[in-house]
Amino acid sequence: MRNFKLLTLFAIMFSLLVRCTTDDEGNPAVQSPIDIPTKINNIEIPFATIDGTTLPGPINIRLNVDFDEAIGDAVPGLGLNNVASAELVDFYVELDDSSFVGDLTAIEDMDIYVKANGPDLEEIKVAEVRGNTAADRINFEVVSNEDLIDYFKADDLYLVLRDIKAGDSSLTTFTISATPVWKASFQL
Repeated sequence: MRNFKLLTLFAIMFSLLVRCTTDDEGNPAVQSPIDIPTKINNIEIPFATIDGTTLPGPINIRLNVDFDEAIGDAVPGLGLNNVASAELVDFYVELDDSSFVGDLTAIEDMDIYVKANGPDLEEIKVAEVRGNTAADRINFEVVSNEDLIDYFKADDLYLVLRDIKAGDSSLTTFTISATPVWKASFQL
């Protein structure tokens, strides 16, 4: 239910950002591209670090987002099949809760990749943070301007957190929200 409320809020925001009109023949004409934020809540990450160490192994976060619905809410009459290209334009995580001791300063460096199930869809590095000192929100630098349309349209899309270098020592379980923001262009 909470995700539905978030999608509804995003739809209202999209409606304010996107003007949808019709052309001379009555077909939808969309001011394109538009930004589509896809917030994922309640991601739990167990975290035990010593300053300067690197955490082993990737952390996979499945993006459980109905892109077709989000696009339809933003631009009535259009859906995922109308998206011609998509790229990541912003990515940030916010601390929702922390047990024991620690905050987001426990993460000094981190790389974000996207991966999806499908032929020829390899992991692609899309964002990174270096030298983080923020406690409550980490703004990542987007490092890829590749067209990620095949990932955007995949049934199973994942964010993969890799190469996490610890900042401050920490023993905690983080609950974070992650917000990738996609720029989508349309074909009508």
